[in-house]
Amino acid sequence: MRERNYGLAANVIDSVTQVVNAYGRVIVVEDDLVVAPYFLRFMNDALETYKDEERVGHIQACDFTHAPRHCGEAKPPPAPRVLACCKPGV
Repeated sequence: MRERNYGLAANVIDSVTQVVNAYGRVIVVEDDLVVAPYFLRFMNDALETYKDEERVGHIQACDFTHAPRHCGEAKPPPAPRVLACCKPGV
């Protein structure tokens, strides 16, 4: 618990920095998202696949090709696609 209100931006930056410094990678998910059942496996596989690729600065998963699905549907949403974004100048 912090002794004062740290603010959203500072808290997110500090938290992500601490995790990256400790583990070398981080998966950040907003608190109001519903993810596919295998989302974490998918993201961890993508992080492992691109871990030695110096041109990749971050990995983003999204799927803009399908209409939103409701949580109660029996059929799970499709796996997201990977965007492996390159660092500038690399």
